[in-house]
Amino acid sequence: MTHPLTAGLVLRLPDVASTMDEARGAMADPRLVGVRADRQTQGRGRRGSPWLDWPGRRLLVTYILRGPDCAPDVRHRLALMAGLAAAEACEASCGVTCGLKWPNDLLLGSRKVGGLLLESPAGDAALLGVGINVCGGGMAGLPVAGALLAEADEDACDRLEEALRERIDAWRALPAQGQWDRLVAAWRLRDRTAGTRYRAQTDKGTVCGVAAGISDEGLLLLRLPDGRLVETAAATSAME
Repeated sequence: MTHPLTAGLVLRLPDVASTMDEARGAMADPRLVGVRADRQTQGRGRRGSPWLDWPGRRLLVTYILRGPDCAPDVRHRLALMAGLAAAEACEASCGVTCGLKWPNDLLLGSRKVGGLLLESPAGDAALLGVGINVCGGGMAGLPVAGALLAEADEDACDRLEEALRERIDAWRALPAQGQWDRLVAAWRLRDRTAGTRYRAQTDKGTVCGVAAGISDEGLLLLRLPDGRLVETAAATSAME
């Protein structure tokens, strides 16, 4: 069975190097379901890229997920679910509609407002790191990043964190039968991946193509220059 995030304790810390590292060190405590920080100095995204930090204006949290859906053979489904739950939580708590860019970037219009990172330190557990720019004001002038809300709101991060745990629990509580088709359909309604150029490693070497959405299994579909359509579970934007 899965362990609901809403039934556990999220440890709140003022300053950390990385919520992901703090959560990894706290996994032995069964009471904890996550670590949240007001500020982190060494946050990271996919492929080790840094996460910039705006104290008090960003949700910074890593959840400790435990259950059969953390098993290696289905973990990619967990990653897709987490992105969808985050988009739904942004809408529920801040009243904005976010799109999704594979694998788990949150977009508000054309601007990236957040991202998720899934790491797997153990077979029956996973760490889900979340960084979302919630309030603007101190982030004006950034070329690509945006925020869910234009003005500061001291309660917005708390509302979002509560909604995020609720949406993750809601998706994980659904029966396995029928859950996946419903999740993929909901993800596709928010999909902003099409047209993005990606690089992917295949058994025949590195290929580059243009995203054509996601497959029924939640994998990235790439249209290659010769017209072939390939599925991949691991790809990076050609812009990175």
